[in-house]
Formats: sequence, C-alpha cells, structure tokens
Amino acid sequence: MIDIHTHLLPNIDDGSQSWEESLELLKNAHDDGISDIIVTPHYDIGGYYHKSRDEIIELINSLKEKANDIDINIYPGNEIYIDKGVVDELKEGKISCLGNSNYVLIEFPFTYYEDYYDDILYDIKNAGYQIIIAHPERYSYVKEDIEFVNRWIKEGYKLQCNGSSLKHHQRTMDKLLSKKLVSYIASDGHNIRRPILLKEAYDFVSNKYEKQYADELFEINARIILDNMVK
Repeated sequence: MIDIHTHLLPNIDDGSQSWEESLELLKNAHDDGISDIIVTPHYDIGGYYHKSRDEIIELINSLKEKANDIDINIYPGNEIYIDKGVVDELKEGKISCLGNSNYVLIEFPFTYYEDYYDDILYDIKNAGYQIIIAHPERYSYVKEDIEFVNRWIKEGYKLQCNGSSLKHHQRTMDKLLSKKLVSYIASDGHNIRRPILLKEAYDFVSNKYEKQYADELFEINARIILDNMVK
C-alpha cells in the first residue's frame, strides 16, 4: 500500500513532535504493509506552517538515516492550504508537489467554501498541476450536500479521503465510495493517536465495496503519482 498523505516529519507542523515518534510511526506503517509514504506537512502561505521544500527534503534525509533498518520509501510533499499565492510558490519551488510529480494536495477551510477558490484551483490546473482534494468528507459543506464534490470532479480533480473517516464520517464516506468518486484513501497520520495505518481500512473497503476498487484506492492510483515523478 502507498500512503500519499501523512504528517510524519517531526517538529514541522501539528504532526509528529519528535524523532522517536516519527520512527515509531514509520515502523508501524511498515509492519502494516505500507511500502511507500509521501510526507505532506501543512503549507499555509498566510499561516504558521510554511517550511520550504529544501527544509522538507533535509528532514527526510535525516529520517532515512535514522530509519535505515526500516524498508520503506519516503517522498516529499505538502498539504497545501488554498491561497491566491499557491501557483507562484509552486513555480518558485517553495511548495512541494507529491514526490517529484506534478500532483498537488489541496486543503480548504472545514466550515466554509468561497467561490473564488474555484478560480485559484483553475489557475493551479492551468499551470500544469494535477489537483487532489484532501479529505473532502471532513468538510461541513460536503457532509451537508454530497453533490458539492461535483464542482471538483467535473474539472478533473481527484478526491483523497482518510482511512479513519470510514469510522468517523461513515455516511459521507459511504456516499462517496458507493459512487466511486474517491481516487485515493490515505492515513492523514499525525501521531501515535492518529497513526499511519491503512490495512484495516483496506480490508473494510475490499469487503464492503470491491477488492479491485480497494486496490485502486490504496495502491494503484497512488503508484501513478510516483510513476509521474520527474527523474
């Protein structure tokens, strides 16, 4: 399995708060059957979290050195909070795409959605990036009206849901999965309480929906992102 949304790196956002915690998260992920992880620390241009891509890569290299006995691949990325400046900072190399691909993970406010966000997304798409919407099932406006996601789907944007939402947002997840609107399921793991685990979620989706769909959500579609990486 491949996890495209994690907060594994220590002391960079609200995820792991120590190297020890990061190593425990990584070991547990490996034992759970995860072969590849994209780290996606929050990037908020106007907020507190905006470490550069170079800083992220430096932390990844340090983590790899400390975890050289754990057979798991780690790639850089960001969970990008929607902002008018995103395109410029992507082009300048400040913000990380997922791996070295042209896929970007975009997050919105949880309780409201401004119409001009669509313009920002269009600009990102027009600049050559493939857009993935982070955890739509957690947004109040999606929970209130599942048809809201169609404004993203019709533009070709992909949806990434969280494995833990199969328990915490069951009704919304069932609506999205039943219509096969989701392209990726990731952990959005932050810490030991919100771990980087996927096997339980994979088994649930495989049993309730379809094994082929589960394979697409947890590995096949994510492998396309990694295969898209600029060498």
